Amino acid sequence: MATDKPTIFFLLGPTASGKTKLAVKLVKRFPFEIISVDSAQIYNDMNIGVAKPSQDILEIAPHHLINIIKPFETYSVAKFTKDTLKLINEILLRKHIPLLVGGTMMYFNRLEKGINQMPATDHEIRKNIELEATQIGWLKLYERLKVVDPEIAQKINPNDTQRISRALEVFYSSGKSLSSFHKSNIKSDFPFVINKIGLIPSNRKELHVRIESRVYEMIDAGLIDEVISLRQKYPELKSTMPSMRSVG
Repeated sequence: MATDKPTIFFLLGPTASGKTKLAVKLVKRFPFEIISVDSAQIYNDMNIGVAKPSQDILEIAPHHLINIIKPFETYSVAKFTKDTLKLINEILLRKHIPLLVGGTMMYFNRLEKGINQMPATDHEIRKNIELEATQIGWLKLYERLKVVDPEIAQKINPNDTQRISRALEVFYSSGKSLSSFHKSNIKSDFPFVINKIGLIPSNRKELHVRIESRVYEMIDAGLIDEVISLRQKYPELKSTMPSMRSVG
């Protein structure tokens, strides 16, 4: 079916599957501009632990949406969608091709399928939830979530404080469960044709070996010193913050 929608590309794959290496090759050969789809590489001063592309790579193939917020700040899926749509249009105006590269599937899915019209972040409610968590513990708040929104609670790990906080925040601010918003048909239309490139390892054992090797490489590259530096530069950092809960 013919369409007048512009075409963009998604380059997806698990950790250590070779996404960055392929993206750089594509940028060298075609008029691509890379938009990072990575929920950890958005943070300033977090480089080794999140496997951020080196400065040499960034000079060859600049990445949008890298180093855009401080580690104690938050970045929502809705904000990612807004920023990415703006970038896509700017890239297309430059007669280039948007290439979205990363492994944060939640970002890819929400961008493609549309964002349900959920309440915006309420920082006051979020602070109150975090304060209550220090008083009674996140497990108690998870039990409360099971009462007000059992459907979403079933999908959330009891240790996932970020998602527990967001689900309770939505309920407190709107009086509606997060799952009810997920079921809503009111979604934003995605105005582009997507071509997907998926890097799927043929041997998962080999991928696991590569991931393990990457961990040792991070340590050798100075991961521990990076964490110490983060603690010193940002004394407000807490272990419950999204940046500190990122995998690396």
